[in-house]
Amino acid sequence: MKLDHLLGVRSLFLFNLDLMISQKPAQPLLTDVYLKRSQFFVAREKENSAAGFYIAAQGMHNGKSHNHNDVGNFVLYVDGEPFIIDVGPEGYNAKTFSTDRYSIWTMQSAFHNLPTIDGVMEKEGKQYAARDVQHQSWKDSVRFSLDIAGAYPQEAHVEKWVRSITLDRAHSAVAVTEEFRLGAPSKNITLTLMTSGRVVRTEADRLIVRVRTKGAIEHDSDIEIRFEQDKVQPIVETIRIEDAELHAEWGTDLQRILLVARTPQQQGKYTVSFHRASK
Repeated sequence: MKLDHLLGVRSLFLFNLDLMISQKPAQPLLTDVYLKRSQFFVAREKENSAAGFYIAAQGMHNGKSHNHNDVGNFVLYVDGEPFIIDVGPEGYNAKTFSTDRYSIWTMQSAFHNLPTIDGVMEKEGKQYAARDVQHQSWKDSVRFSLDIAGAYPQEAHVEKWVRSITLDRAHSAVAVTEEFRLGAPSKNITLTLMTSGRVVRTEADRLIVRVRTKGAIEHDSDIEIRFEQDKVQPIVETIRIEDAELHAEWGTDLQRILLVARTPQQQGKYTVSFHRASK
């Protein structure tokens, strides 16, 4: 660092010392942020508050350091508590950094909030990447979209898969839309949602998931996951947690929601949305 620059930085601190001392430390709870270089996006329902929905999503590629195959993955929080989650890694061991890394379930896209086409998941490597990543922000809503087709190997036959995530602040809702085109007919299309909550009720076009919210007063928040019942059917699996580090984070088990296409199409559109359940 050059001397004149160093002196300038020190002077800035010196002449603003009283101002800095008087500031109360607080997290910068910004309305929404998009980091273009890392293709990382976050948005919250209410500025400077953990109340309501908070969403984060990413683009990039599957060749990152400590990579999981998770291009296009998103997470969703409710009142500061995890709801739709990234499970995270198990405790590190020799397998974690070996050629068998992607045989570990937590590294696979099928156990992230992503589509699986005919059993084919995203592939590892920098060449497996997002395309056409976009961020748009307005006063009452924000949208993040990207084409994740490039994150899948050729055997998935994915020509286009545009995922659009919209936070509607005016109506306290989040919508995730999948618009896709395949190069060959498919037999199975599944959308995965990993949740730390518990599915407490299933209706024709929605699941009710209970989330434990910790605050000044602990309470349960019920969230509706709405889907197009003529297009997909839900299957709920319970995954037992055996790894010690994951157990410390999530407890004894997690639930994996699979939205399975009733009649898989070569080209189509699915929408899943999240709302506060009516009391």
